[in-house]
Amino acid sequence: MESPEMPGVDVEVMSAVLDQLGYDVDFRIYPWKRAQLITESGEADALLDVFITEPRKALYWFPDEPISSTETALFCQNCDPDQQVTEADFERRTMIINRGYQYARFGNNPNIRKFEVNNFEQGFKMLISGRADYYLVNRTVGQFTLNQMNLQYVHPLKMKIDDPSDVYLAFNKSEALKPISDAFARQLRQFKKTEAYQRILAKYGIQP
Repeated sequence: MESPEMPGVDVEVMSAVLDQLGYDVDFRIYPWKRAQLITESGEADALLDVFITEPRKALYWFPDEPISSTETALFCQNCDPDQQVTEADFERRTMIINRGYQYARFGNNPNIRKFEVNNFEQGFKMLISGRADYYLVNRTVGQFTLNQMNLQYVHPLKMKIDDPSDVYLAFNKSEALKPISDAFARQLRQFKKTEAYQRILAKYGIQP
């Protein structure tokens, strides 16, 4: 997020842990593909937030401790949160997704009619305008955005879309950064046990 006071929960956790290790963080936002390229080339030291895949293991050092976990949810307005939605239901319904994102379910299905948006506010504005039936987005990010926009009549469905997936601060795979990656994992595990970590979560309305 662009707000200095609310830069994002993972950004704050990352910065706090690296500060405890004695490092200053110069955090910059780039389009995803460029962010990967400059980290892989060594122009940047690390990339946040990254899922582990087999090809990426050859490109980055992954700490043993994830910085957070992410889960996808379907959001809808004035709907029953307990309803179950299947691929067949989308024969007569439409969905919003974020441009450039990959999804474990629904979002990559070519048979589902989808509208792409560039950011979360745009997605929810399209949803409440009635142009689509559902918005497929990260559950925590979606709920935080709803709170910021004060949209009390939009809710995430309780149904499970995918398993929670861990995301990491991935370091450029140079020998000099391997010890920092290992130290980051150890310090992050300790930081998650502190009140300071709980305060960051509470700031963004996240339940541990």
